Amino acid sequence: MPHPRLILCGRSAVPHHLDDPAIVGVLSIGDDDSPPPEGLDLSLPTVTRLCFVDAMDDDDPGGPTSAHVSSILEFGDWFAGLESAVLVHCTYGVSRSTAAGLVLLAQWLGPGREGEAVAALFASQGGHRSRPNPRMVRLGDALLQRSGRLVAALSTSMRDGGGITCRCNE
Repeated sequence: MPHPRLILCGRSAVPHHLDDPAIVGVLSIGDDDSPPPEGLDLSLPTVTRLCFVDAMDDDDPGGPTSAHVSSILEFGDWFAGLESAVLVHCTYGVSRSTAAGLVLLAQWLGPGREGEAVAALFASQGGHRSRPNPRMVRLGDALLQRSGRLVAALSTSMRDGGGITCRCNE
């Protein structure tokens, strides 16, 4: 099944992408007290804004919850099957956006293709190393009912490749 191309970036790069006609949706992830990126119209139905801190451990307060990752999956439902692009950003384009991108790819590719989702994230990005937020990946794995396969695929790739790269400052 076709799926959108992911554009992952940091907050400062978002204004440079907003005029791209291929982008049909924006997933904006920020901290609780951060404003949305300049020029991003939150009133558009294809824009989803989530606010939570980049907490990695389950007991860290203020981090991603099942509700946040459910919202990411709802966002993904809108664009499944489209051959366009979606923009996913967080503050620096390193952790939350790459985790959201991985969860979206796993959703779009379907069960049993978790390794392909990780590989697609590796293949679609170029630039500096980044690390998907492990808490978000664990939550996505659970909500997608992947029984640990998404977490395992990412762990294997991180061990073998040392990190996922992304274009965070475009």
